[in-house]
Amino acid sequence: QSYEGIIIIDRKGKVLEWNNSIEKLTGITSNEALNNDFLSLATSIFPAYKDPIKLAVFRNQLNSLIQNIDSQLFNKLFELKLIHRNGTILDVQQLLFPIQLNNDYLIGSVTIDITEKKKTEKTRLEREDFFKRITDNIADMICISDAEARISYISPTFEKSLGYTLEELKDKRLFDFIHPGDKNSILKLFTQKKEIKSSGTAEYRFKHKNGNYLWLATTGKGVLNKNGDIDHVFYTSRDITEQKINKY
Repeated sequence: QSYEGIIIIDRKGKVLEWNNSIEKLTGITSNEALNNDFLSLATSIFPAYKDPIKLAVFRNQLNSLIQNIDSQLFNKLFELKLIHRNGTILDVQQLLFPIQLNNDYLIGSVTIDITEKKKTEKTRLEREDFFKRITDNIADMICISDAEARISYISPTFEKSLGYTLEELKDKRLFDFIHPGDKNSILKLFTQKKEIKSSGTAEYRFKHKNGNYLWLATTGKGVLNKNGDIDHVFYTSRDITEQKINKY
């Protein structure tokens, strides 16, 4: 299970991904967060931003991230307090990173709860340890494709779990790696969801670079362009092979 809260926003500041772990950290569900303005959500989950001066600083920082992929705020570690909907205050660390697309980029963040760590050790997590967790241990595999399912981005966890580099997958269609027994149903689901511009969830077998197939549980969400058409699709996947094996 992933204990890292993942948030991804587009360059309009709209929330595209709000995973289960960030739901647990904030008490705000993905249904409430998705497609909403991140700035308004931030003021409710980060108590510091109730101060007008700190909010103004944050607004400027957010604009920097949105306007410049080379912003110095990317790949920088922040430590701050987060408030759950029930009033619980948590100490968290957060890393911001750009997700490069073909002609654009998204803004991603990974947030971990260090409240207990601070209580027991009274020290900060080492930067190197946190970065290692970011690159190695996030359970969710992240993938982005265009509207025709041609791959444009994979996360480090995707690469680690399935063996492929981005160079090996870039511009290839996701369907080419799906087990023949699952391919038609997944293609049909993709087409249906694309037509109605709705998110979808499926379980299917995906080919590892070594030739074996792993069972994945994937949620896909289309991101619309200014004309209201799907520009790209954002996927989060989890390896459920062991669950499938134990089930049978």
